[in-house]
Amino acid sequence: MSFRHVFIAVAIAFSLVLAGFLINRSRPKIEMEQAGGDFVRATGKCAECHSRTQYSVVHEYEMSKHAQKGVNCLDCHQAASG
Repeated sequence: MSFRHVFIAVAIAFSLVLAGFLINRSRPKIEMEQAGGDFVRATGKCAECHSRTQYSVVHEYEMSKHAQKGVNCLDCHQAASG
């Protein structure tokens, strides 16, 4: 393996890592910071995040009597720290 191939591989790896950092930096802070219970209760962030990772949980909640009566997730569950 020549030095040229190693240099190209290192350059590509560095470019990918740099691109990842730049893309992550441009994300809104609200997506990256852990929201407090009051903010989640006011904005419905629980469902927004869980719909991306656990859609079935959100769908079951939407179909439940809790949703019909306006019972929020945080009325029963505690927000996890971190």
